[in-house]
Amino acid sequence: MFETLLDKLQKAGMEIDAVELAEALWIAQRAPRTARAGTRERVGRQTPADEPQRRKKVAPTPEAATDADPESRAMTAYDKSQAGDEGIPATEFLLPAAAPLSQASAAAIGRALRPLARRRPSNRERVFDEAATANASGETGFATPVFRPASERWFSVAVVMEETASMTVWQELAEELERLFARHGGFNGATRWRLRFERDGEWLIGPRARQPIDHLHRLGERQLILLLTDGSSSRWEDGRMSAVLHRWGRVCPVVLAQVVPERAWSHTRLGVPSALIRAHQPGGRNSDLSQTPRSEWSRPPKDGLPFPVVALDPDLIAEWAAMLMHPGIHFTAVPIAPPQKTEKKKTGAARSAPRAPSPRERLDLFRRRVSPDAFTLAILLSFMPLTLPVMRTVQAARLRDASPSLLSELLLGGLLRRLDPGAPIDDPDTLRFDFHDGLRELLNPLIARDEIVSLFHLIADHISRLTGERYTISALIPYLKGEKRLPHADARPFAQFFRDGLRRIGWRHVLPFDEINLDAPRRDGPALAPFSFETILLDATGRELERRSLQARQFVEPLADDLVLEMVEVPGGSFLMGTNKKDVAKEKKEIARYYKEGADWIDWELPQHEVRVPDFYIGKYPITQRQWRVIAEDASLKVDRDLDPNPSRFKGKDDSDDRPVEQVSWEDVKEFCARLTKKTGREYRLPTEAEWEYACRAGTTTPFAFGETITPEVVNYDGKSPYAKAKKGNNRNETIPVGILGVANAFGLYDMHGNVWEWCEDVWHSNYEGAPADGSAWLSGGDSRHRVLRGGSWGIRSIYCRSAVRSLNDPDVRSISYGVRVAVARVP
Repeated sequence: MFETLLDKLQKAGMEIDAVELAEALWIAQRAPRTARAGTRERVGRQTPADEPQRRKKVAPTPEAATDADPESRAMTAYDKSQAGDEGIPATEFLLPAAAPLSQASAAAIGRALRPLARRRPSNRERVFDEAATANASGETGFATPVFRPASERWFSVAVVMEETASMTVWQELAEELERLFARHGGFNGATRWRLRFERDGEWLIGPRARQPIDHLHRLGERQLILLLTDGSSSRWEDGRMSAVLHRWGRVCPVVLAQVVPERAWSHTRLGVPSALIRAHQPGGRNSDLSQTPRSEWSRPPKDGLPFPVVALDPDLIAEWAAMLMHPGIHFTAVPIAPPQKTEKKKTGAARSAPRAPSPRERLDLFRRRVSPDAFTLAILLSFMPLTLPVMRTVQAARLRDASPSLLSELLLGGLLRRLDPGAPIDDPDTLRFDFHDGLRELLNPLIARDEIVSLFHLIADHISRLTGERYTISALIPYLKGEKRLPHADARPFAQFFRDGLRRIGWRHVLPFDEINLDAPRRDGPALAPFSFETILLDATGRELERRSLQARQFVEPLADDLVLEMVEVPGGSFLMGTNKKDVAKEKKEIARYYKEGADWIDWELPQHEVRVPDFYIGKYPITQRQWRVIAEDASLKVDRDLDPNPSRFKGKDDSDDRPVEQVSWEDVKEFCARLTKKTGREYRLPTEAEWEYACRAGTTTPFAFGETITPEVVNYDGKSPYAKAKKGNNRNETIPVGILGVANAFGLYDMHGNVWEWCEDVWHSNYEGAPADGSAWLSGGDSRHRVLRGGSWGIRSIYCRSAVRSLNDPDVRSISYGVRVAVARVP
């Protein structure tokens, strides 16, 4: 039977001999009765008989997850009928991902490890030697038992993965290697760890334990350490990794498994192997290896230890294994200097910090170093929030390639930064990244807007194929009347992915009207209704490039029988507030066109910083003269102070009721908001400065919500002082009825640029150092004698109407240019 099986396997094309088949059958008999590696659960629609059993499944614990199929990644869909307020899983599907090691590669690596599967006499166990006992008894005439050292496998293996953000994509590889060593049959056992650097030292983080790094010393030369790394972290330069490797390398053999392709080794901090090493005895520790330079230009450091470097290539692994177990065979290694004692530096002229590369320099370097697919992935992700689930989904849907090496190229390419640097990496899927400043703006134009919308459909089809369920864009975004319900924690990355991506390219009308805020509790809010509007895109000359009809939602607040206040829903999200440093020089040139001096106020818009703004409502228009008069004349609404019902300069005209109210102070508008609250029962207030700019930009990063410039046809300002390459226009020298120019920004808001300056809640600060990042009003510190104004006005130059421009004045000052637009929290 054995010969028949061997013959059939060889005829089928499998390279296997009798010894290998015998070993495989022996291991199979003793392997745990669990799902075999490489199997997948069938994905598709469930039959009615299968459904009740599947609904009982729950998400695995972190410990249980370590035994999951390495070729699959769990994704859970949720059924609304089974979900409570927090969302309860109803059906579990498996979302296949690329296996870190193919079956053929794993088998080849297993064969490459054979030299390490030797046996040696044990130092701990002894067995009875019958032949020696018989000889001794015959010679002495007495029964003299003789024991000899037991034969044992040479090594136990520890697979250690350096814990960095860029290495998280290789976590499944570490799990697969641990299983490969455990099932090989030539090793005493295998364990898996993450090497974490903390302030109190270096730690080994395992699936169920946390140990100091010296935990691996206990087996001495019988412990083989395989360190998975991409050689990119600063620990390879500052001595921390050197200290760890020297502690291990003086006790046991250590090999570095470089996950980065060999062509890119020279770009890492680890570098390329520069020494040749050989062993003097089988299985020796690194300190016992002799090393010589590979060339006359590579001299190993004094007292440095050599560490062999391998890629996940079976031939290279076989060469390393042969070197370790057979003295005299040479292999390549990286000599690592011993950790240096820290000494106080001599005082002297301070060295200037190296200049940070510009966005263009970062992008050019990235493009030269990475593959075309990695560059394409960077372009696609420039429209998205950056989390690993989103990155993997975009990669698999658009590039049809789910290998971790592509994501690794992106994470190591110098384009991305972690938003929570230094935080422990316990769950890779919670990591948040972003592009360095200025890179999104360089990458966005490299792809057409319609292609991004097509990408969303590809992703929906991708998940549909994997789950057997038909998904649409709207089904992937939680919304109040949807048939599916996803729990907040699992839905957030994908909901934000679609919501922010579509908003960034100005396609918010594709979003469902019932989109909800994922971070807020569910409560009943005002009745919202959709409305349509037009928005435009202008180039630097003021030429109209595009005009689109969009939709948004609003609620209507009755103020009188024939008078309402329209409040538009602004969906929350993240944006970059202020002006980028690279644009400061350009803005100063614009100012210099009209002023010889006085451009320092542009520094008020620095530093540009990320702000997360929650959902809220804001007025579709500035408060009009009639709206102001209705509230101010109602004595029953008074809270703290009287209000002038007709404060405006531009009154007494046929259209004055529809013009924005002006000549109102910050103190006046606070009273107005308090009266609105009293009348409606809804808490009206001034927008915070962050809310105002977020609402004004409406997902844009250009100087204006309409693009690179403005014209008097779309904004009421001093048209005789144009911006960029726009031509001169008229100056109306007065306010105009709100919304009369007919175009809104992408949120459906009118007159955010020009007409009247609008008061904000915040105390004045001369820059954004220490500004809140959550969209709240900045009320601490600063100059409490002044409050913030935004938006520009009817008689001011175009440069002052930009989205990022800030102004200030005393809270009791009234001006013919000062008006107000009210806001209210999303949930009253």
